[in-house]
Amino acid sequence: MTKKLWLMVMRCLVLGAFAATSACAYEHNADIQKVDGQWDFIWGDLPYDEARQQWVVEQENWRPTEHPEGPEGRQGEHILWLRWTPPDGAWRDPHVYITSIDLTAQVFIDHQMIYHFGYISNDGNSEFAGWPWHLIALPSDYSQKFIYFRVFSDYPYIGLAGDILIGNQSELLSRVYRLGFSGVLIVFAIVLVALICMALGLLKRMRAVAMATGTFSLNL
Repeated sequence: MTKKLWLMVMRCLVLGAFAATSACAYEHNADIQKVDGQWDFIWGDLPYDEARQQWVVEQENWRPTEHPEGPEGRQGEHILWLRWTPPDGAWRDPHVYITSIDLTAQVFIDHQMIYHFGYISNDGNSEFAGWPWHLIALPSDYSQKFIYFRVFSDYPYIGLAGDILIGNQSELLSRVYRLGFSGVLIVFAIVLVALICMALGLLKRMRAVAMATGTFSLNL
């Protein structure tokens, strides 16, 4: 199995585990707000102002999208720019939680980088750095300002995946910890079922059925 295929399988397991436990952990917490349908995007890198050492984000070709993962019209691009205006709230310590980023990213507000995952060069090169969850601290004066995401991926998936939430750091971390233990159990159960299916099928000399059943289990 190729490296990219292994990574795609692992991605399915990670996101599947978080999705399966998300509803239980969320508990309709009034201090946590889910982000839906409030994004703009541009495919390809934006111009970079060498004199000011900053990206020129003031462009006219921003397009709306409801999903910050893989909006239409990619056409082989490895860089995706996203922007979003966080809602106002009475949060003491506002943070943004993202289940996963495909694959690496830089986050800006007022032309200042406030978060990065992995390294992306100015000419748009980067490498896979894992699929952890992300917690991004917002400045106290974030209200009514765009947050910009510069995302790199040379894989089929690109963008922000899973849940995107905004709230106090403590409430978001509490949610992550509740997800963690149950998520590990779900991943273990799925992998165990897949291995058992493949082993039983091979013992019965039904290799094709075994591999198909095991692969299906891994992708649940």
